[in-house]
Amino acid sequence: MCWNGINKLADRKKIKNNPRQRPWLTASLLGLLLIITLAAAFYFIFLRAGYTTGPVRPVYQYNQPHASTRLIIPVSQKRPFIAKIAIVIDDIGNQKKLAEEIMALDLNLSFSILPYRPFSKILARKAVSLGRDVLLHLPMEPQDHKWNPGKGALLLSMSRADILTTLTGDLAQVPMAAGVNNHMGSAFTENRAAMGTVLTDLRQHKGLFWLDSMTTPRSVGFAMAREMGLVSARRDIFLDNIQKSTAIIKQLDKLVNLARRQGHAIGIAHPHPETLKALKRYQYTLRQKVQLVGIKTIMLM
Repeated sequence: MCWNGINKLADRKKIKNNPRQRPWLTASLLGLLLIITLAAAFYFIFLRAGYTTGPVRPVYQYNQPHASTRLIIPVSQKRPFIAKIAIVIDDIGNQKKLAEEIMALDLNLSFSILPYRPFSKILARKAVSLGRDVLLHLPMEPQDHKWNPGKGALLLSMSRADILTTLTGDLAQVPMAAGVNNHMGSAFTENRAAMGTVLTDLRQHKGLFWLDSMTTPRSVGFAMAREMGLVSARRDIFLDNIQKSTAIIKQLDKLVNLARRQGHAIGIAHPHPETLKALKRYQYTLRQKVQLVGIKTIMLM
């Protein structure tokens, strides 16, 4: 064989064994590799993950059946609204034992203290030591003069200066008072000039509020206080006008239902034996149905 034949045969073998000289083979291999990669990706992403083209359903708690489960909701959205009520015990200061028994109840009651009574100061300090809200129970002139509001009463016959002097003395009797509500006062609270003098002075004492006991439906105290920008509220229900525990419990039911309808409510009661008896019987219901708060909490709502 001549050298030319040998060289041609060697060149043919080099071409056959050199991939760079066969581009179609390289392209085929790359295409096959791409197909395998795409097939594997499709399997792991769609088939193995359980992909469905149907509508996406929400994830339910504990993988329970749809009919017996609920969507997971943040705790802050689950909490039900709890109505608030405040119960103010008026006329504190005349008798010690009964007042202390009411204060000893595991209830967040508020106490309104009469000025110049035998046990006013000691009971006011007792209430504060228990963490209870305290008010000044301000004596005011009633329409029926057979009722005596007692020492420290504000009268329509007084001059403006006398009203202010008397009010200052009354406040000094209960210096820890967070606010003021009227004792009697069905005549005084209907008089705009007289109430204007009182409320203007209360506004100058930082932090004091006005609670209108509403001893007359024609009281101007609450409306005037709001006009003046004084923190104020008015009594919703008297609880113990009828001094029988069964009747008082019915009034407590009304107070709770009212609070549930409007969010909060204020009741006023007095240190009577039947009131104590009713509160003892009803205290569990109060804890279950509403939140009993101090009067200051209602004032700030």
